[in-house]
Amino acid sequence: MVAHKTIFVLMVFAVVAVHAEIPEISINSSQVPNITYEFEAKRDLELGYSLHPTDLPMIVRIFSELYNRTFPEPYGWKVSIGCSLLYQPAAAQVIYVALNVKTKNATSVITIFN
Repeated sequence: MVAHKTIFVLMVFAVVAVHAEIPEISINSSQVPNITYEFEAKRDLELGYSLHPTDLPMIVRIFSELYNRTFPEPYGWKVSIGCSLLYQPAAAQVIYVALNVKTKNATSVITIFN
């Protein structure tokens, strides 16, 4: 009887996890060499939310690591949440994608940059 109870609990947990809300993600702004950077950023962030819908530190870690697999950077990709200004000196070659993340309660901006 204990085995059946354990299986039932796991099934209920799986159903709850599947129904967790994945936010609506769209491009806010970017400075990229080509559109593939935007497409991959959106896809990688969506995957982070689908794997850990309520754990923001884990979401951004997965986001950065996945993005670095596609577009390798020597020191990895940095992620900022809620930053409204990104200053870039004229000599710097900064690549970034800022994404709008809209949930039921709010919209925030998550930016990934080199």
